[in-house]
Amino acid sequence: MAAAKDAKESGPPGEGEGAPPPRKGRPLLLIAAAGLVLVGGLGAGAFFLAPGLLGLAKPGAAVARPKPKVHATVPLGSVVVNVAGEARRFVKVSVEVGLESAKAVHEVEARKPQILDLLITVLASKAVDELAAPESRSALKEELLAGIHEQVGLEKVIQVFFTEFLIQ
Repeated sequence: MAAAKDAKESGPPGEGEGAPPPRKGRPLLLIAAAGLVLVGGLGAGAFFLAPGLLGLAKPGAAVARPKPKVHATVPLGSVVVNVAGEARRFVKVSVEVGLESAKAVHEVEARKPQILDLLITVLASKAVDELAAPESRSALKEELLAGIHEQVGLEKVIQVFFTEFLIQ
């Protein structure tokens, strides 16, 4: 019985005087891992952000500019155009252009025939499949806006709106 009492007091085997002390390396390992993650995160942040912050971005890279707000619109009217490839199919589109300021309204109205000609030319070159998808309408708006800037020379037009879009 005395041997059993001694065994209870000494605890489980291996924790007595001859057992090695508990390992203290785990907190050091956690600190090292956290430091490594922190250094990796800082390195990744510097890699992705430093070129823009230090002015080292590629010259051809697009700079995100806030889109200007539309303060005035000019209705261009409705246009009916036969689509490319099919003689019996047509598209009817009503278009308005958005301007950054109301001061440019007269200039846009003076160039309205040129804008309508561009609109007819672009629409007549598209097939029904190209016009039917919603994603293609966004691309069509961008194409018209680029044409208005480049071919007509109206940089004051900042957005194209379709107020009616019918494919028959």
